[in-house]
Amino acid sequence: MPDALPTGYYHTNFCTLLAFVQERYHDLLTTTECAFIDDFHNLTLDAQRLYVRLLTRKGPLYRSDRLSYHEIADTDAMLDELSGADFVIPLAFYQDGKRRIEDLRTMTVQNVDTDIGVIENSDNDKLHDLKRTLLALFTRHELSSLLDANRATRKSELMDQAEQCTVTAIAAHLPARIVMATRLEEIVYFRLLFFGNTRQDLTEFVLRDLGVAPYETYTIDNASRFFSCRDHVEEVREAYAISDHGYNLLEQPDINRLVAFAADIPEKGSSQALRLYDRTRNQVARQLERMQAWDAALQIYRQSQRHPSRERQVRVLICLEQLDDAQRVVDGILANPWNEEELEFAHLSQHRIKRKQNQPSTVPARCEPRANDLTLKPEADVGVEELVRRHFEGHGCDAFYVENSLFTGLFGLLFWDVIFSHQPGVFFNEFQRGPFDLFSADFAHSRQSQIDECFGSLGTGDYAHRIRATFRGKVPVVNHFVHWGVLDEAILDLSLERIPADHLYSVFTRMLRDLRNNRSGFPDLVVFPPRSGYELIEVKGPGDALQKHQRRWFGHFQAANIPAQVIRLQYAS
Repeated sequence: MPDALPTGYYHTNFCTLLAFVQERYHDLLTTTECAFIDDFHNLTLDAQRLYVRLLTRKGPLYRSDRLSYHEIADTDAMLDELSGADFVIPLAFYQDGKRRIEDLRTMTVQNVDTDIGVIENSDNDKLHDLKRTLLALFTRHELSSLLDANRATRKSELMDQAEQCTVTAIAAHLPARIVMATRLEEIVYFRLLFFGNTRQDLTEFVLRDLGVAPYETYTIDNASRFFSCRDHVEEVREAYAISDHGYNLLEQPDINRLVAFAADIPEKGSSQALRLYDRTRNQVARQLERMQAWDAALQIYRQSQRHPSRERQVRVLICLEQLDDAQRVVDGILANPWNEEELEFAHLSQHRIKRKQNQPSTVPARCEPRANDLTLKPEADVGVEELVRRHFEGHGCDAFYVENSLFTGLFGLLFWDVIFSHQPGVFFNEFQRGPFDLFSADFAHSRQSQIDECFGSLGTGDYAHRIRATFRGKVPVVNHFVHWGVLDEAILDLSLERIPADHLYSVFTRMLRDLRNNRSGFPDLVVFPPRSGYELIEVKGPGDALQKHQRRWFGHFQAANIPAQVIRLQYAS
């Protein structure tokens, strides 16, 4: 791991992103986006660096006196250059519909023609947000000066008091030159084109360069692009914007606003856009359900093709005593379940519906794992899992807290080359934890021969050497299934020595049926007795119970004769 990043590393990374986008998607870029790239490269090096620095800081407003970087010689001069090229704008205001430049220590650039439009009597929420954004730029002493208040008053209290001031009054006391970075929408599109989503950003480069989260080296097919046309780009961009807007609405939910928002979510789109739309629908409908807006919640759930929309429909319909409608949804699930969880829920719901209708029904069988009670003395700041781990360790066992890291890690190591093998259209940039189709049914289908070869190594015994070699050669490379902070060589060696190959085969086979959902639900601990064998331990403290996905794994363990039990911990009085 390097001790420090080279000077200007952030600028280098941003230029890498721009070059990738320009090379790979030149035919999909708009005139505005092309102009951004040309204008950026026409800036001096220091101006480019300052702009990228702004992009990596919390905005949208910045104080010039807080923009101090040793590699940038003259910040004020660079702000002038950026302002002249429309990469930043100095702070100014509209008031009563007329342009008013507040030249009160906020400007040093002469003849500025750009400004931020603000109407004093505008929407209350927007005005409140603007004031909070401006006031956040003040120090506590500067807020005290603005209000002529006691300097010992807390900043949070001063902020609340200062909100009673007008925007103009706040602007008049701004402590330094204030600028705002612009052309940010182009940045969002560049990130989307590079990463295929709007969640990742330049931080990925830094974590890689520091060695904290290096990514695997895999083949990026130049003929394969995540986006094939501009309409696809716009569609996915809109889907993320809708998702973000929905999240904001859920912060302060209002039934009418949520219903109106959900009604505007598009019904058609690419597979990626539809996943985002349906996830947002489910979140909105769940909130409406909590607010007892049953009909509105049902209508939105019915538009979603993503789990758990059908489960929630059944729950709501049963609650409303609309049992025939609930049964119809259950029948649809039984005919074509989306996953194991939904199928399990459908069987149980069918039983509940029949009982409510006074029809004969048998309770669906469910796994009842082996369970034992254990009484231990509580220790301050020690969780139940660690108490039980220490208990087994005190009885001569090797015990480790692994939860969803042991079997998933062994899976990731054994199937490493399968996960990162070259397939057309699955790797689009250098910051992927796995292929784009990893959690789809196509993953196993398109790589079946490679998967069979890995399973074959379990039969020949070669798997242990393969897993150890991958562990030593890949740490700490990012992989969806391998958690390097938990899986170390001691755990690895004991696991490969004690866990039979047929147990690994059984677990990995179930994981591959649904990688997204079956990579969780594993027990908390793995315990290795002094001489031989192993056992998986799920710890439940007072009042805690197995979750559904944990119970499904225990059902699998029972069927495959994999040793596992639940420890019900009680505290000694």
